[in-house]
Amino acid sequence: MKFLAIFKDVPVEQRIYSSICELPLANFLDVVCDNKIQSLTRPNEKAAISELEEAWAKIHDEYIEAIKDKDTEYILRVQYRIELLRQKVMLVQTCANSLRGCRTLRDLTNMVVVPPDFIITIQKESGYKGVFDITNDEQFEKDIQLAEASVKRYEIEIEAKQQELDILLPKDKVVAVTREAFLSTLSRMSRWANIHYKPNEITVFEFVRNLNDWKQEIENETAANTKRKNKT
Repeated sequence: MKFLAIFKDVPVEQRIYSSICELPLANFLDVVCDNKIQSLTRPNEKAAISELEEAWAKIHDEYIEAIKDKDTEYILRVQYRIELLRQKVMLVQTCANSLRGCRTLRDLTNMVVVPPDFIITIQKESGYKGVFDITNDEQFEKDIQLAEASVKRYEIEIEAKQQELDILLPKDKVVAVTREAFLSTLSRMSRWANIHYKPNEITVFEFVRNLNDWKQEIENETAANTKRKNKT
């Protein structure tokens, strides 16, 4: 969506976190676990949804590349697809409600105001290219309902991907794909490093770097133990 004129001259990198090197883990968890993409916005700043989506795609790719684990990488890609589809469903529902609100406002005040951003977003996220003409009540409501119905395919895919994710989740690996798992991993990593890491004080890059070091040490210890057993 378009952002307010008072923010348009502020460079996007000053308004949005766009790299795992600067994004606090706490904000990352808001997006991954709670679908709050607005958490990519820096304090006291504003951003358009399209800017946030672009930044999140870059951050997620950086995160997956940094993980250095093929199994975990695939799990995260499945999870990302689920998050993306949920975001689309949420945006369509939000825009549908907002468009109906515009119709109610028109009935109460005789003011015909439909922000074009609502129409552009609902068309883009639903894939339904309705006209959404507020002067034609019957067709206006029909267009909204068809846009809402079009995201049913997203909900079906979400369910299928979630079932796949439930099967894929390993039981014996250091992997974080839920808020509870992330925080548990962070706690265990803190004990390993003898440093008290806090989600709002550590960046995603620092989290991944320490996670990889921890995993490597575990693998080295496992390999050394196996070697000693084989000698005996």
